[in-house]
Amino acid sequence: MKFLVCGHYSVDVVHSPAGEEEERPGGLHAAIARLAAFCGKQDRIVPCFGVGASEYQDVVARFRELENVDTSGIFPMDSPTHRVHYFPGKGGTVTECVKEMAPPIPFERMKKFLDVDGILLNMVSGGDVRLETLDEVRMAIRGSSTKLHLDFHNLTRGTGEGGVRTRRSLP
Repeated sequence: MKFLVCGHYSVDVVHSPAGEEEERPGGLHAAIARLAAFCGKQDRIVPCFGVGASEYQDVVARFRELENVDTSGIFPMDSPTHRVHYFPGKGGTVTECVKEMAPPIPFERMKKFLDVDGILLNMVSGGDVRLETLDEVRMAIRGSSTKLHLDFHNLTRGTGEGGVRTRRSLP
């Protein structure tokens, strides 16, 4: 089987109470790694996302370690990699702040990878793709047996003052 996984790759910056920072792969990284573990060696997973040009080689190298991941859908961007900061709060709470938001993934980046058995569109940031792009994907696979899964968990979150992520009602 072959899968296309689209959404924002993210760098998670975890802040400790002592003021130290630790950067970790976030966003699509966990979804792709888990899918790669569940799939067989003959299966292919094609991630499609952009990363800042300065981090591109490192991110591609990280995914090449997974033998069933095809990195041809990962592309360098002039803008920064999507970054989310996690700040500890009282009582074990965590404040999540988006400091750098990657631009939406254009359909042109996805369309050459649509001949797949399944597509996971993971709304990591809530702005991973535009509604028009989702419609273009839907129309491109219409009539095929390709399954489309939309993980919309972060569509329920807005970004407030200082990039703080908060829950919001969906219209």
